[in-house]
Amino acid sequence: FADWWFNIRPSNTEPYLRFICEARTDELLSSKVSEVEELLVTKFGAVRS
Repeated sequence: FADWWFNIRPSNTEPYLRFICEARTDELLSSKVSEVEELLVTKFGAVRS
């Protein structure tokens, strides 16, 4: 993506998914983090920690 990207991977040391996101602006970052978190929760039953 030109303005933002993200990566999700399993942790090698803990029972967690690692979610990394970068964006050109703080506002875009906040929006995209919320979108991806909501997708993980609603589609896959992920729990926020």
